[in-house]
Amino acid sequence: MALLLKTIYRETKEKYKLRLLCGKKGLNRMMNWVYITEDIASSSFVQGGELIITTGIRCTQSKDWLYKFIQSLIELKTCGVILNIGTYVFPEDVTEDIQKLCNKHNFPVFTMPWEIMLHNVTRDYYNRIFEESQTEITLTSAFFNLIFQSKEANYSQAILEEYGYQNTKQYTICQLAATPEVPSDRLSHILKVFIPNSFLCHTKDASLIITYQTTTNILSLEMQKFLAQLALYFPDNRFTVGIGCLADLCGLPASYFHAKSAVQMAIYHKTRLFCYEDMGFLKILLSCNEPNILENYVAEKLNGLLQQNHKQEQEYLETLYQYLICDGSIKRIADALFCHRNTINYRIRILKEDMGFNLDDSYCKFELMVAFQIKEYLQIIH
Repeated sequence: MALLLKTIYRETKEKYKLRLLCGKKGLNRMMNWVYITEDIASSSFVQGGELIITTGIRCTQSKDWLYKFIQSLIELKTCGVILNIGTYVFPEDVTEDIQKLCNKHNFPVFTMPWEIMLHNVTRDYYNRIFEESQTEITLTSAFFNLIFQSKEANYSQAILEEYGYQNTKQYTICQLAATPEVPSDRLSHILKVFIPNSFLCHTKDASLIITYQTTTNILSLEMQKFLAQLALYFPDNRFTVGIGCLADLCGLPASYFHAKSAVQMAIYHKTRLFCYEDMGFLKILLSCNEPNILENYVAEKLNGLLQQNHKQEQEYLETLYQYLICDGSIKRIADALFCHRNTINYRIRILKEDMGFNLDDSYCKFELMVAFQIKEYLQIIH
């Protein structure tokens, strides 16, 4: 688990008298550890993401030692550096060239007065990282117990309320599907930057994003920005998001189910984002827990077509569907199917006279439209 550098800076800048000199755009970096070093030769200990603290005690007389030191930290993908100023290194040592380098690479450089005890800083930051990690574990377990309705669901709701997730507020679950999978820490990082009021947890097959205090329209816009950033970071991956319904804590299982259905709709329609609120008539079908009933209804209403060979079935199914949504307009049907009007007239005559579809009866057309909706729904869930 890691923290946003801007969170650490905001919460401790007064306590440790931190001052940001350059690299402000890098405050959205993740800090996963804090490390004191005076010599970049010890860089084998640096894995990336560390906040480096240095006093400059081992600096040489070379004028460009700090430039080279910071340049190495950037190459090692550390998240920033705190200069303990006042004895060996001073603010004026951060030259214009260093500032240009750090601003170019969005690498934050902070100063901290010499009288600040380094062990207090490192202990504080270690504790914050550890507490954040424990919080994530606790919240993930609580959300899972609540969403999947385990025996500990009531206890988990109490835990969530202790962490500020009140049952009187509205929440939404979004399901994120990624192909291929991406590291969870990278997802968490990008999500924290673009949707701060959210929490990320993972199932076996997907990632769940729990958000609160937002409308579906606002959340949809935030998710579009989030997906755009994911596309920049992972250009070879495909991401799809399904947005569930608004719900209180007790309603999260339903929001999860709706998000799961919405992401299936997004995949089916080959779009990156789909909201449960846009599912229309299909919302009703979600409440049916017996797919066999739905399958039997489709077979009953479209049986004459489903018994045709594959090519004819597709042609007559498409013609019948277009007849329904084009309100019987031969021209519109022909345009939609790229067919001659005589061909459409012939197919409609067959549908009416040979297959027995009463296309002049409004109730019959309604039942057929329902059958097509169910047929599409069954294709999505399967």
